[in-house]
Amino acid sequence: MKPLGLESRLARWGARGGFVLAGSGLLLLILFATAWASQARLLSFAVEQYAKDEADSLARLLLYDLAGDQRIKECARYEARMAEMKMSNGAVEQGHEISMGLMEFVRNNLSLPDAMVWDAANRFGYQARLSDVVRARYLLYREALLRDRESLSEDMDARVTFSDHLRGLWIHSRNGLVDIRAGEPIPEKGASVRGMSASTFPLYVEGAYFADVAVLSDRGYIESIRLGLSRSLGWLQAGLALFFVLALCGWALGWSVLIKNLRKTVVEPVTSLARRMEAWEQERPSSPRDPDEARWLSTAFEALLRRVAEQRQQLLNAQRLGLMERIGAGLSHELNNAMNPIRLRLDEMLMEENPPSREDLKALKEHILSAQRILKDLSLPGRKPSGPPERVSPDEWLSPALRLVEPQFEQGPRLLREVSGACAVMGWPEALVEIAVNLLLNARDAAATKGNAGEVMARLAPGDEGWADFSVSDNGPGIPAEVRAHIGEPFVTSKSSGTGLGLFVVDLLVKRMGGTVSFENAPSGGTTVRVRLPSPATRKDGDGRAD
Repeated sequence: MKPLGLESRLARWGARGGFVLAGSGLLLLILFATAWASQARLLSFAVEQYAKDEADSLARLLLYDLAGDQRIKECARYEARMAEMKMSNGAVEQGHEISMGLMEFVRNNLSLPDAMVWDAANRFGYQARLSDVVRARYLLYREALLRDRESLSEDMDARVTFSDHLRGLWIHSRNGLVDIRAGEPIPEKGASVRGMSASTFPLYVEGAYFADVAVLSDRGYIESIRLGLSRSLGWLQAGLALFFVLALCGWALGWSVLIKNLRKTVVEPVTSLARRMEAWEQERPSSPRDPDEARWLSTAFEALLRRVAEQRQQLLNAQRLGLMERIGAGLSHELNNAMNPIRLRLDEMLMEENPPSREDLKALKEHILSAQRILKDLSLPGRKPSGPPERVSPDEWLSPALRLVEPQFEQGPRLLREVSGACAVMGWPEALVEIAVNLLLNARDAAATKGNAGEVMARLAPGDEGWADFSVSDNGPGIPAEVRAHIGEPFVTSKSSGTGLGLFVVDLLVKRMGGTVSFENAPSGGTTVRVRLPSPATRKDGDGRAD
């Protein structure tokens, strides 16, 4: 497959991302529409059921009120008695007209049986028949029934008018004598009215079935809530679709802007940098451009790293040669200073042809020992003490070092000490003794310039973060500025008789133990050499070196 550049790959990734985004959005919209259709059906069923339950509850509450209404009870009694009279006496509604007196007499004695009322009416001269008494009682019952029915009709109209949910009412007794309609007409059984819910229940009065009550209730508020939810979810679905369309457009626009900026800020600088690397790495025309800019830059960078590594090795070799030349020159100078007196003395002895005296041999020995010291100091940096660093107390290295140098301080300057006995360090005792002796002798040479006023202070105390601080201070002239910049380098010294290897050895030994060395000139004169040594708490690795 032909390799593609960064711009082409990003364009391909952008197109794939756009397809994935569009597919995900379409799938989400389909899932949302399916879920919404299912939820809409469940919502419609729930609203329908809730509306029916509310209508039933309203009807039951109305039935409870009607069953306790005294007028309903009287209507039930009148209808029941009238039905019994019709069954017993046949057509009681038809016959000759009943006189007002007999009607009033029967009204006043409705609680008595028909036979007793008839007998009493004849004694009072009404000349009535038993059927006349029965018909009069029937008419009186019907009159009372009509009166109560009229009152109930007005009451039901008022209930429908002032109710928030009740829209229609129909009370139809089983014998058809009570038929009360209020509000809107009740639809036939099975029919429905938009926004309305009809329920029919039987009405029992004093334990007996009396009538059917049909109730028409309004569910418009619930229906409006359902429609509102439907519209809201529809708008949500439309908004979600619009969001995905805008997201897809934004994706395409953003990706095009990204590719355009990528060409300007990444591709062109990368290709330019690769060309410059190739031009620097090899003195020949650059190879044809690789379509994959990142691979091209990586190849050029690897070639550049190889070139840098080669030149670094060449520079290190040159530095080693320079250092060897400096060490060789310094060693030659120091050894010549030590060996020239020997050669001159031997030449003098040969010319005089006299046997060497004891003084001659002693002088030759001193010059040979001086040359040995130079060679010993030069070989110390290459030697590493045997074994790992160990815990060393001040009595094991500082006290022996002070005892070794005390004879050198008998004629001055004064040697002061301030030692914390609990301040242990991690290192090698021999190396620590050599460090202390070198620093104390250097400080003695510097303080000796003050004569009897010279003073050297050796101080060992716990440092911060668990380290141990060892310092040697003197009140001598201090380190000259021209020497301070190269202090610690081999053969660099401010003393006319020094070799410049003492501080070089101290610095190497301290670093091998993981410590540091610093030099400070006091404003009033003198020098303080501070050695920071690791304590057992700050031990870092097996050979004492800091990471």
